[in-house]
Amino acid sequence: MIKLSDMPEAIQTELRNDPFIFVAANQKEVNIRPMSAIVLKNDVMHVVDVLKRFEYDSGYHPFFLQHTDLFTEAQKLFLNLFGHAPDKIIYTYKKDFTSSIFLFTSSILIEKALTNDEITINVENPSITEYFKEKVRKDEKLGVKISNFQVSENKISARLPQGIFPVVGALNSIESGWRTPNFNLIFGSQYNVNFDDTLAEKSSDQTEVFEQLDQNDQNWLSNIDEYIFQKFSRGISLYSIDKFDFKFDSKVCKNYNPYSMDDFYSESLIKVQETFTKTIVNFLLAINRGEYLPLENEEFSAFMPHFYGYDRIVGSVKHYEDREKRKLKRLYDTSLDFSRKYNPLTCKNFIDYFLRDSIINFEELRQDPAKEILKAFENQPQIPLIIGAKKEMLSRFIENGDPNSEYYEFLNGNGGQVEAKNKVYNYL
Repeated sequence: MIKLSDMPEAIQTELRNDPFIFVAANQKEVNIRPMSAIVLKNDVMHVVDVLKRFEYDSGYHPFFLQHTDLFTEAQKLFLNLFGHAPDKIIYTYKKDFTSSIFLFTSSILIEKALTNDEITINVENPSITEYFKEKVRKDEKLGVKISNFQVSENKISARLPQGIFPVVGALNSIESGWRTPNFNLIFGSQYNVNFDDTLAEKSSDQTEVFEQLDQNDQNWLSNIDEYIFQKFSRGISLYSIDKFDFKFDSKVCKNYNPYSMDDFYSESLIKVQETFTKTIVNFLLAINRGEYLPLENEEFSAFMPHFYGYDRIVGSVKHYEDREKRKLKRLYDTSLDFSRKYNPLTCKNFIDYFLRDSIINFEELRQDPAKEILKAFENQPQIPLIIGAKKEMLSRFIENGDPNSEYYEFLNGNGGQVEAKNKVYNYL
């Protein structure tokens, strides 16, 4: 585990809430009771922000979490999920104490990923195993064999995709414009130059990037662990597959009490661990389904924009702004080139593509740390289409272990994916 005491002093700072007292022009004090001042615990004269109060079972409080707590609890979550204590970190912390962003991972798991060694996770939870026994039964009815995890009576043993290592992110801010606090489940992988949009625009000496990380935007304190920088050089792919929002979980917030947070975090870790475990195994189920849907290279490329929400009607594409046209053309071209690495090629390889299409560029992180690191926390539009309860699409194309007629019609039929690409590509 990474010790808080080893971090810069600012990151160790704790906050507290005090009454918000307004001094009027006649010097009388007015207690603004619906609001609380968020101040430094060791310097109550330093006001960080002012927050609205809400009613909880524990009393009338503003909702805010300590950056120090999320620093600790995110590491507990990582250990509980993956069986290894995190020992590597990327972070950026706003110097006015309002916002923090932490990314935790393990050098042991990174080394396994970089050598394509197997990373397994084991879960013993009766409610989760029963949930997935039913999911497995449904997929087996389609003719899909489960190859990357096993469900026994009370245990799940799952293997992550090759080349992928897990990351847990913690995002926290008391600024109202940020949708926080939350934990993120992120899959990391090796940097791929073809996915880095910024590379053609900027280049710099790699050593210089690392040495200058502490000279970034004066409002932020940022750092990449030297190990991560050495292993990944220019950047790293970090793809968010799930998010747990504290504010929107009523069961968790029922225990909220800023003066005694043990029950709140205890309940949170139980809930988020269950949520993220389900997401990981659903993700593995999607990989299994994808293996049953073969593709040609052009089909792979033509299908890809569907996962990114592009309208490919000619009348729409003709009126795209130049930047949007370039992005769509890049997606077609990059995915076509990417697909040539795989033989046989299936819909499983879409997931290989998605996982690498979220680059954190280390030079950009130095220049604009908050903007760049937040890429790792973005909601990815592909996730609902491969694991979403309502929108998941791959299973509808499989019958008796083979692609059905709807699949081929979707790809190559009248108005299908290949036809859409052929019609719009010349306008890009």
